[in-house]
Amino acid sequence: MKYLRFLKDNLDKVGSIIPCTENEIRELEFKLGVNLPKSYREYLLILGKDSGDLFAGSFVSSKDLLFFKNEAVKILIGNNFKKSLEPQDLVFLIHQGYQFMFFKCDKDEEDPKIYFYDECKGQTDFEVIAPSFSSFIEKVFNDRNSTLLR
Repeated sequence: MKYLRFLKDNLDKVGSIIPCTENEIRELEFKLGVNLPKSYREYLLILGKDSGDLFAGSFVSSKDLLFFKNEAVKILIGNNFKKSLEPQDLVFLIHQGYQFMFFKCDKDEEDPKIYFYDECKGQTDFEVIAPSFSSFIEKVFNDRNSTLLR
């Protein structure tokens, strides 16, 4: 565990969780057509199918990953957003149907930046909200009552 040791060491504070197996992660990579970053693979091995109360109100389950990008595209089109998601972009979270987050699946990037879109903000570009996936998870874990996802 290189990126999410703090999370692994504090699972008792997250509630009921269900991890993914290595085989399930490989199957996801095949179906998505991407190589997942190491930090995200660690996350899936800890909280992949059910993240407990870490992301209350948001969809983050691995079972829904195959549908997230299509939902994000619908949000962008519905708001006449000029930018589009690229093939290597993986939408890993949708919040309340109007916000989403993604990272780029670049084989050289083990802990990618997190990009954010909120249809209520009038954005003209995707916003970088965390320098890495692991720092994003740590922020959410440490500040679960914040306005990060509202």
